[in-house]
Parts: sequence; structure tokens; C-alpha cells
Amino acid sequence: MKRQLYIIIIGVLSLVAACSEAEREMFHAPDAIYFRMPQGDTTLIIREDTIIYSFAFDPETITRREIYIPVELVGLAADRDREYLVEITNIDETREGVHYDALHAKQVFPAGKMRDSLRVTFLRTADMQQKAKKINITIRSGGDFAEGVVERLFVSIEVSDILVKPAWWDNWGEYFGPYDPQVYRAWINIWGGTGDLSAYPYPGWGYSPGVLTAIIDLRRYFEEHEVYYLDNPTVRIILPNLG
Repeated sequence: MKRQLYIIIIGVLSLVAACSEAEREMFHAPDAIYFRMPQGDTTLIIREDTIIYSFAFDPETITRREIYIPVELVGLAADRDREYLVEITNIDETREGVHYDALHAKQVFPAGKMRDSLRVTFLRTADMQQKAKKINITIRSGGDFAEGVVERLFVSIEVSDILVKPAWWDNWGEYFGPYDPQVYRAWINIWGGTGDLSAYPYPGWGYSPGVLTAIIDLRRYFEEHEVYYLDNPTVRIILPNLG
């Protein structure tokens, strides 16, 4: 009986020792980090793992945009700054220092925080009016952290200055002429906001005199400025007469 009791005690002590060792290994395991997608910023479009932004609705004086990507900690906050690693991949003709500010592979996660943001600054360039610029960012193991949630180690950022033809444009085609982003941009500068005319479904002086008055200003703009269609650079933009 004593022998059986002795064996049981030895077994319990071994189990406790194994659990303690496992706890110590968990405690000393490196903390991990992962990306979260931005929330609450209506200027950004979020599609799965991609953040999309367009300068198109910004005033022409806006030449930079800083995009914040939340970075979240799995583990405990520390009383010191810690380092984590990211890998940046350019897509197509996107270039560091031209389309976005240099982004260091080594980033700092501040002391005392469970969440921080990776800040990426894009620069507004003329070629963004023809094609979006895109970079991919991946968290890599290294520094003071391990890789966190596998599905959230990657994020893509796509930035352009492209104005896509709005749904209401064709309804006003007899006044604006063929769609061209340069016409739309000039209209936004005159009308304000996003230039949306979907609330004015019936063009004409009897229905929307304010809109037509603004279109007169738009027509005058292209009479005073020599601008050519992007898809037909030999043809100057001249808006139709209002009649």
C-alpha cells in the first residue's frame, strides 16, 4: 500500500514539474504582432487585405497622405521600446522615394502599448491619374517579436489619383460632353464636395438652374485654359453650348 502511495506521489510531482516547465516556456516565448485593418476612416476603401485610397477628391494643394495601419500585440506590454520587422514589396512601377516615403524594414513598437500604427506616407504624383500605385507589406519574424496571426501578417496599400466616371455623368452628358477625369476634377473644384449630381435627375433650367449656372463657370474654365482629353491628346476640351 505504501509502495502504491509513493508511486502516486511521484507521479503527481512529475506532472506538476512538467506543467511548471511548460508555463515557464510560455512565459518566456517571444511576443507576437499582427496587422489590423483601419476602422472608421471613410476616406479609405477596405477590400479584404487591401487598403485603397484616392487623392482624386482632395484639393490640388494636398500632395501627401499618411495611411495608418494598426499593429496589435499578442502578449504583454513592455517597459521598453521593441523592434519588429516588415518587408516591403513594390508592385509594377511603384517606387520608393517617388510614390511613397522610404519605409524602414525595422520598425519600433513603443513601450507600454498593446497597439500601435505603422505609418506609410504616399506622395501625389501625376502618373497616379493614369494608374494606381501599390505596395505590399508583410510582417516578418525577427527583432523582439515572432509572427502573429498568420492570416493578418500581410496588407496591401493601393493609392491613385483617378476619378472614375460617376453614375450620374451620362444623365448630364449633353452639358459635360465626353467623360474625362480632368473635366470631373474641374467640376469638383467649382461645385464642391465630390461633385455629385445624383440628386438632380432632370437637367434643365426649369429643374436645376444652380447646376447649369455652375456649368457655365466650368465651360468658361476650359475656354480660358488649354486642356486636352487624356484619351485623345490632340483634341482640346471644349464643353458643349448650353443652348
